[in-house]
Amino acid sequence: MDGDGLKDLIIGAAPGTSPYVSIFDTGTLALKKRFLAYDAAFLGGINVSAGDLKGDSVEEIAVGSNSAEAHVTVWSAKSGELLNSFYAYGQNDGGPAFKGGVRVGLVAYAQQEVDVLVTGAGPSSFPHARVWSFSVPTYVESFYVAPVDDTRGVKVG
Repeated sequence: MDGDGLKDLIIGAAPGTSPYVSIFDTGTLALKKRFLAYDAAFLGGINVSAGDLKGDSVEEIAVGSNSAEAHVTVWSAKSGELLNSFYAYGQNDGGPAFKGGVRVGLVAYAQQEVDVLVTGAGPSSFPHARVWSFSVPTYVESFYVAPVDDTRGVKVG
């Protein structure tokens, strides 16, 4: 994940704890890196996904707030640098902030040479998914994954 050629384990904090992203060596389970994805006071939990968004053979980590506003942050797994920060639903649309959280996934998609970021709206919203252009960020596709009256949210994997 961090460019050393070995797979790593990435874990996002559960609700009730500060929003740490932790990266572990899968061979030894030693902690390699830990950083706050949001302000330490945010206790709503986070979800994480890793993939190569830039095509440089170094993975990035996408983080979604599990509750509250649909805030997405994208980090370099190698350096820990914040690469992108945006709201996936609500504020970017010119509307009020959506408070149901956001699920994230970095996935191979539609014959792309790099992974893409896919978001799913959290509970209490339409079953809405978006595919994002990493560099801008703007969504390039937007679709519903279930009937619009289904408000259980969307999980991305």
